[in-house]
Amino acid sequence: ITVTSVKFNSSGCYLAIGTSDMSLYIYDLESMRKLRKIKCQNDRIGSLCWKDYLLCAGSRSGLITVSDTTRPSIRPVFLMNEHDMEVCGLEWNCSQSLLASGSGDTSVRIWDLHTAASTAATAQRSTDFLPSLRTFDHLSAVKALAWHHLDSDLLATGGGTSDKKINVWNANMGRCIISEETDSQISGLAFSRNYSELLSCHGYPHPKITLWKYPSMRKFKELVSNESRILYSCMSPCVEQIATASEDETVRFWEVFPIQSKKKLDKSSDPTLATSQSMINLAATLR
Repeated sequence: ITVTSVKFNSSGCYLAIGTSDMSLYIYDLESMRKLRKIKCQNDRIGSLCWKDYLLCAGSRSGLITVSDTTRPSIRPVFLMNEHDMEVCGLEWNCSQSLLASGSGDTSVRIWDLHTAASTAATAQRSTDFLPSLRTFDHLSAVKALAWHHLDSDLLATGGGTSDKKINVWNANMGRCIISEETDSQISGLAFSRNYSELLSCHGYPHPKITLWKYPSMRKFKELVSNESRILYSCMSPCVEQIATASEDETVRFWEVFPIQSKKKLDKSSDPTLATSQSMINLAATLR
């Protein structure tokens, strides 16, 4: 059995683990014990996302399940089955009313679970198949998803090797409002809560972290850590640091959105490109 995905809930008390044997495991971190096992997929679970007590899981087959972790039944309360390939990313918007899913089938789908989730909390019924609200397309697999932290309708998505574009969509209007080409596949995106900026993580052929002014999408900083492509990224709860996992099996921690700069940039260094010499506390290379 291989661990294929992990996700903390919003409080950090519970950890969900997806595995290659099509199972979900939920652990209580305070008591350090396994609470339950949910067998809810027909393939490995590659992406996870919490909404309060509801746990969404995306599989390699394209199926998305929504499980109520408070109910004794292990049967999912909702199923979404419109993706044709692996679900690479799942992300709730800031109001937790819309769920975005990115897939290897090059599509991004928006799901309205707000009413459905409220019903699931009180109703005892068989599993429902939910239709998607919107569909957006890239030219390659979509793994990178990031909702704006203030506007619940704005979603940034990033395409893979054959696409290399960052698109910002208005999920309510159903149209792309910003499209920016990059030179590498996009494996992660994150909006800053401290600045009007957007961060993108990249893989092949030029692994790096890029910071953009938002909404102008003016690139103002690039960080190169090594020659291995970045596969995953995760923002810290304080929204100042980001962790990246690379193909060389290393995890690096970057201080990308500090509230106050701890150091000034070295005047002798290139202001547009910085190379990491450390695995932690890289604020000096950004601000």
